[in-house]
Amino acid sequence: MPYITVDEYKQKAKKGDDLAGLTLKKQFVVETKGIEDTKDGLKVPFIISTASVDRDNDTISVDGWKTDNYRKNPVVLWAHDGRQPPVAKSLEEKVENLALKSTALFATKDLYPFGYMIGQMYAQKFLNAVSVGFDPIKYAWVEDKDRPWGIDYIEQHLLEYSCCPVPANPEALVDAKAAGIDMEPMVDWVVRVLDGSLFIPKEKAEQIYKTLSTKSTIVIPKEEIPSRSLFLYEKQIQINNNGR
Repeated sequence: MPYITVDEYKQKAKKGDDLAGLTLKKQFVVETKGIEDTKDGLKVPFIISTASVDRDNDTISVDGWKTDNYRKNPVVLWAHDGRQPPVAKSLEEKVENLALKSTALFATKDLYPFGYMIGQMYAQKFLNAVSVGFDPIKYAWVEDKDRPWGIDYIEQHLLEYSCCPVPANPEALVDAKAAGIDMEPMVDWVVRVLDGSLFIPKEKAEQIYKTLSTKSTIVIPKEEIPSRSLFLYEKQIQINNNGR
């Protein structure tokens, strides 16, 4: 699923380029209420999109969401990475009070420790954002000087939505660990990021690793490294980690 930035999409649209197959993502800060812990996993109700003007001066019509295709595989991903197992599944999507809402069922700890950890971080408010991946069907440029370069998305396919790591600052991760959440799956994930395989900046990954890990060096077995990143094995990845 080839994502491009909003700016890239707008530049292509202005030039009249073919936009078929290109997808966008928009991040929303969410408020979770009514979380329910069940034998099947943690149920978390999300607001995953609203009709408000966002920081790109865009709006997404709530009534324009098409979810039929998404319902065939209603995955909730981590950081838009479809190569990793989903952390949750969406039980339903509905439009209500000018918002697109979803109830996500997170994986149990026995089934997928990483997914369980992410659910706990939302439940205890250490994460507070989701990012929606969508395919625009119909849109209109905004003629409003107060919204330069703005687009009103009128109809769009929901492709997936993702739990978003951006708010996972070191302080929040330390607090989550202190609150009793097992953060070891996050360390394992960050090691993969540092191997160049996932979707957050390397600097952010190093910061998270130094916060959570008790090791000072990440050792990646040579046989597990793609050829494009063998140089990482030769150099290893040295992290000061305050001498630990």
